[in-house]
Amino acid sequence: MLEPADSTGRVKVRVGSVTMVTDLERLIRKSESNRKKVNVGPSTDYAPEPGMDIDIRGTTFEEAEPIIERYIDDARIAGLEQIFIIHGKGTGALRRKVQEYLSKHKMVESFRLGNWNEGSSGVTIAKLKMDD
Repeated sequence: MLEPADSTGRVKVRVGSVTMVTDLERLIRKSESNRKKVNVGPSTDYAPEPGMDIDIRGTTFEEAEPIIERYIDDARIAGLEQIFIIHGKGTGALRRKVQEYLSKHKMVESFRLGNWNEGSSGVTIAKLKMDD
């Protein structure tokens, strides 16, 4: 956990290099005896009710793609019209892959880089289609 649970019982956790929000009751303490059985790769189970953003900094696009896909699906179900995908600035490789993916996604109406006060080139903001 990165922070203590909030008043609704939700916590911010980091799995690999992906930061997610989930219910505290969904977390399971990993004991020494079952450590070898646990898969610690990237998880697409980031939150039952998505927030406005998802942070995929430090991942490869191959790791991030299923996380983004589920996030878009959950955001549409939750009625979010706009989402923020935080990919960081770095070399720009992840940003390019994310934007290429969004340009072909049937649920994305449009996307843009963040403004200076939104994270600039480290964030892609996507407008979702709400009528399909």
